[in-house]
Amino acid sequence: MSLRIQPRGDTLYVQGTLLGKRVRMSTGLPKHRRKEANIIRIQTENAILSGKMLPNTRQLFGEYIDAYEHSLAISREGVPSVEKRVIALLRNRVANVSIDLLTIKHMTQNIVKLWDNVQDNSRRRYINVLNAVVNYGNIEFAKHVPSYPNKFVDDARSVHFTADETKAFLAEVEGTPDYMNFMYLVYLGVRLGELRHMELDRGSASIFVYSTSRHTKTVNRILPIPNNLSKAIRAYGFRPMSGHETDGKASLAMNLQLKQVCRDLGVAKEMRVHDLRHTFAYLTAQKGADLAEIQGLLGHKDIAMTMRYRGFIPSKARHAVSNLLD
Repeated sequence: MSLRIQPRGDTLYVQGTLLGKRVRMSTGLPKHRRKEANIIRIQTENAILSGKMLPNTRQLFGEYIDAYEHSLAISREGVPSVEKRVIALLRNRVANVSIDLLTIKHMTQNIVKLWDNVQDNSRRRYINVLNAVVNYGNIEFAKHVPSYPNKFVDDARSVHFTADETKAFLAEVEGTPDYMNFMYLVYLGVRLGELRHMELDRGSASIFVYSTSRHTKTVNRILPIPNNLSKAIRAYGFRPMSGHETDGKASLAMNLQLKQVCRDLGVAKEMRVHDLRHTFAYLTAQKGADLAEIQGLLGHKDIAMTMRYRGFIPSKARHAVSNLLD
């Protein structure tokens, strides 16, 4: 069995198996230089047959990136947005670095250090992508680049508004461009990104939240519309995320407004837009919803995620014990 020339992205690779030797090696040549790539293929085959060192054995991390991105691109859903951002950074910073030089120290100085100022849970996700590239490349090319240590981050938060604080907040933002977006977050408990994926069913007084990709956390679900939100929709219309080009810009603008309103109201809490989802869970629990019901409303795939809200649910144990044999 001979080796073959295979394009990956804009580069030609020599790949295949010969005499039990698995080869997947970049020629460094663009697609239109296939004739020269075939010369490298023949040289590689001769080197294997004669037991000599393979030509072009200096492998760059860019080949790891190409292999991983190709594996994502051929999947039905394509490359997720987080992976796209991290891959772009890796290409810019370390694509031309030999994998023999890619140590933990090198990764820290040239990649991970750039994420020092992002939130811990985001930093963890970025490192997960870095490690996915490393691990996939190690398997593809039979190498041993070390994975980057990634400490567990407990990003569970219990920060939320009380009922009175929620009413004061919504009264303060009424009439502003993002008033309805804040209303959806508070009364439906949806994630900010899910605002773009909602359909209104006036007949059943419900909103359908739908997933567009297997790479998202969104679970398809139907949410009832509370009375106050229904009145607001009749008054302002149903146009979630209108005026925002991207979720990132919406998050920035709404977080700034949320923090300013908290200061104006004298609410001494480090609130984020996502904490309005926690506020929904808290208020729902206070009204008597159990964990299973909260899981369904929030769209958690695993009830372990919902367990963070167990402290929001008033315990019935004291009453049950006091009347145990009555």
